[in-house]
Amino acid sequence: MIKINKNQNAIKNTTIFSQKALVLVIYDISNDKKRRELVKYLQSYGGRVQKSAFECIMTKKLYKNLIKDIKKYMDPKTDSIRVYKLNRDNQILNFGVNKLTDLNEIKIL
Repeated sequence: MIKINKNQNAIKNTTIFSQKALVLVIYDISNDKKRRELVKYLQSYGGRVQKSAFECIMTKKLYKNLIKDIKKYMDPKTDSIRVYKLNRDNQILNFGVNKLTDLNEIKIL
């Protein structure tokens, strides 16, 4: 179960993350057709939270399917997709032109 603290708009971790993970997918796709196809694909997994961002709660199997399929919606020379897996074993995957930021440069506020 996920509990949302309405005063802070924060998601509190309970038992759901032992079997599932919150996955954030952000993208920058230049081709309109590919971008629309990606949006339709991501809507089958979760909800749009910003113009180029989706949040999904996924099992390990769904997450593996997402990672396997997501690259077909982009051109790795011009586009980028980032997938943040947020659970006990946090993972950040990057596909395409944008490289991951050095984790030593990230500041959590």
